[in-house]
Amino acid sequence: MIKNTTIKIITSLLLIILFLFAFLIIIVNVFGINIGLILGMDNLYTTENVIGSDTEWTYLPVGEDPGIGKIWTYNDYDDSGWSHGTGPFNWENNGSDDDCPTMFIRTTFEYDDDRIEVNRINCCMSYADAIIVYLNGNVIFAGNVPDGGYKNFLDYGCAYNGEGKRKQVFCVTDLSSLIDGENTLAIEVHVSGHESKGYFDCSYVELSSEEVEEQEPDSSLVVLQAGDDESDVIVSWLS
Repeated sequence: MIKNTTIKIITSLLLIILFLFAFLIIIVNVFGINIGLILGMDNLYTTENVIGSDTEWTYLPVGEDPGIGKIWTYNDYDDSGWSHGTGPFNWENNGSDDDCPTMFIRTTFEYDDDRIEVNRINCCMSYADAIIVYLNGNVIFAGNVPDGGYKNFLDYGCAYNGEGKRKQVFCVTDLSSLIDGENTLAIEVHVSGHESKGYFDCSYVELSSEEVEEQEPDSSLVVLQAGDDESDVIVSWLS
């Protein structure tokens, strides 16, 4: 009898613990609360996936010019005349197998600043050969872009040729372009030359409350030396 009572008490306690844990998870997901603060741990944070492999994008058929300046990267740009589809995108499947230098792709996502306090945006994208990523009209990432960039949208070129598809994981910490409400992520893909075929795919874009660690400069590599007179100091860096 005592044994059965003990088992019932333990079972009840386990059910209460599971209920409280489930309730905590719901609160975290609904209100974007950092569970690490609740548990007294600094290394836990909240993430929200806003773009994934099944996200629908709008794209301009390969070889078409999106217009003057960066207007096509803006949040209020009308892309209703563009084609629609999910990734991956490449020259053969999305408009042309002809000799074309550039492809333009857009999508939108929602951000609610009451839901999650964002400290960084984590991204994983694959591309060939070079890529420029815009958030609401501002560049947040450039991969394999040649020195000096491009004179116009329909330019060939990349920094390093012959490496095929690149998979790039990167973190955006300058959040000045992120706005509460609808945001536009625009992608500009360039190929290296006439024989290249472009490619783009996005594995994920996620908003994260994980704090960005500030790295202290390594002063051990700095060497101070006296100059020609006592008022001169020569600063050198070891490499």
